Amino acid sequence: MTYGINPETYEIVTPIWSELQQRSFNVYTDEDRRQLTEKLAKQLQFINKEVSNEKITIYFEVEKYLNIISEQLEPQNSIFVGFPEKINEEFVKKFTKK
Repeated sequence: MTYGINPETYEIVTPIWSELQQRSFNVYTDEDRRQLTEKLAKQLQFINKEVSNEKITIYFEVEKYLNIISEQLEPQNSIFVGFPEKINEEFVKKFTKK
């Protein structure tokens, strides 16, 4: 993922390029965020109001798909999975005292 930032505010100021997807996309606007919030609310999912548009864009345009790909390639061998992170109970159950 490649993008330009403002060194004073650390805000993303260029389109974001996804090498894996071979495409670029803009940071979500407030209107994009509103539409996404309405769509997710119908599925009983919600976006924290404190999360920036930049982070929401990166999650819904890049991380979400990387998570889907990783789940299809091999089982998750980590304590936390998903967004927001949840405990991977199946993996944790494998821990035993020796």
